[in-house]
Amino acid sequence: AIRFACSLDLNIEESARKAIVELRDKLALASRERLYDEFLKLAFCGQAEKVARALLEYNLLSVLFPEMDAWMREPGGESRQEWFFRALRQVDVWKKAGLKPDEPLLWALIFGDYHENLAAKWIQEGCRPADALVRSTLGHMLNPESRVQIPKKIAHEVVRIMAMQPHFERTTGAKPRRLAARPSFSHAFVYFKFSANLKSRNKDLLEWWNGQLSRS
Repeated sequence: AIRFACSLDLNIEESARKAIVELRDKLALASRERLYDEFLKLAFCGQAEKVARALLEYNLLSVLFPEMDAWMREPGGESRQEWFFRALRQVDVWKKAGLKPDEPLLWALIFGDYHENLAAKWIQEGCRPADALVRSTLGHMLNPESRVQIPKKIAHEVVRIMAMQPHFERTTGAKPRRLAARPSFSHAFVYFKFSANLKSRNKDLLEWWNGQLSRS
């Protein structure tokens, strides 16, 4: 209902709205694989940002991704919600341009802020940033109790995207060239640009990498 309403610019009739809210927990009875496929339909429908806002409005995100939903609803969590909205807004931009991001990039963008938050706790305990991102991303995406079953192949590619983020700080010697040669570099750089622009961070590094890549 949400996908069709957002895609076709329709309103959901009041009794149907109430039914969605009352029965939302029934979503958890669907297979984890089916929920994965259904979420991809939402993400690639061309109105993913509107869908994201509706998922929060109807409390459906609390059924699909309860840990991240609870984290986004904490006091002062508006910026966390904004990351989620902006990630799916970017998917809409690509869709309108005739592009479709690979699934690993989609999930990296959607979960990125949450995974960085989880990683920060590991870093405080002395874990290296890249290792902390690996642990937080894998622990979340491959949790056997998750309501949405993300394929292991996709999850491991998301891990590679996230683990590369600290390496963008290494701009001396042959390190940038070796980083750019990695198979997941293009996705990792898209994430790096997205997070730099949204969080207003690493501006100098982003400018350096843009210059470096334009010359290569």
